Amino acid sequence: MDALVRERQEAFLLSLGPLVKKQGVKEALTEVGLRVAGAVAPLDFEVVDSDVPRSVSASNGMVWVTTGLIKRCANEAQLAAVLAHEVAHVTQRFEQLPHLRALRVACRRPLAPALLPDGGAAPIDLNRAVRQGAEAVVAFGHPKEEADADEAALLALAGAGYDPAAYEVLLEALGDKGHDGSRFQGRARRRIELLSATRAEKKLSGGKTPALSKSLRF
Repeated sequence: MDALVRERQEAFLLSLGPLVKKQGVKEALTEVGLRVAGAVAPLDFEVVDSDVPRSVSASNGMVWVTTGLIKRCANEAQLAAVLAHEVAHVTQRFEQLPHLRALRVACRRPLAPALLPDGGAAPIDLNRAVRQGAEAVVAFGHPKEEADADEAALLALAGAGYDPAAYEVLLEALGDKGHDGSRFQGRARRRIELLSATRAEKKLSGGKTPALSKSLRF
C-alpha cells in the first residue's frame, strides 16, 4: 500500500467523525467482523462517533461503521451483514490496486520506459494502463460492484451461521438512505429484491440473530 494512498484513505475516514475509544468497542466489532471475513486479512475494524448511519471501507483493510448505523441494527446478524459487505469491498479494491497504480504511472510519467529482463527498455503500454486504471476507478461504487458485495455478504452470513435474511430487514429499516453511500441509494427496493432472489437461488435460509453485545449498544 502506497503511503500517500493510505494517508488519503485515513484522512477521508477520519472526516466522518472521531473514533470511539471506549474500552471493548473495537474488540467487540472486530469479533463480529472476523466471523464473516473468511481469509481476508489484514483488517482493521473501528467505530466512528457519528449519528449518520454509514459504513465505509478502504483497500488497505480499514472497515469503519458509525454509531448511528450500529444503533439501527436490531441484532448482531444485521451488523455482521454490514461488515461482510464492506469486507467484500476490501477484496474488490485490493484486486484493482495494480490497475490504479498503472494509471498513476501513465499519468505522471507517460514517457518513462519499462526495463526488460535483458536490460533493454520498452515503452509503457499507455493505452492498456489508462484503460485498466480507468476501469478500476469507474468500478468503485458501481451498482454491479455493490450487487457483488451484497451477494458475498449473504454467503458470508450463511457461512458464519447468521440468518442471511437479516440483511434485507436492515435495508428495509434504513430505506433509501442505505448504509454505504452506494449508487443503490434511492433504489432500496431493487436492492432488496436482488438480495431476496439471491437467497432463493442459493437456498440460503435459517441461522441465528443474536443480540448485540453490551459493548456495541449505544
